[in-house]
Amino acid sequence: MCADCREAKNKADLAKCSVQPEQVQVGKTFRGKQYREFLTANNDRYVIWVSPMRDKVQYDSDTVRMGRHYPTVTMLAFCKWAREEVTPKKEAAK
Repeated sequence: MCADCREAKNKADLAKCSVQPEQVQVGKTFRGKQYREFLTANNDRYVIWVSPMRDKVQYDSDTVRMGRHYPTVTMLAFCKWAREEVTPKKEAAK
């Protein structure tokens, strides 16, 4: 597949996503389309790194086992997985 065809396909795939790459930033938490909650964990993902070219995302999650490397996925795969941002809002200081 040529580079132009691949880029057009990626743009078409991103248009279907509920989370856009511009929304993915370090420190934000996202919930998956198929949310699962386990006894002590859920599959929300906390973004810890975004590549300078914004094509890769590294995240932490309750489902990442202790002692393992944090998973890195493509931005397209992360946007397809995510349904919404669920970053806790800080209460305004009174």
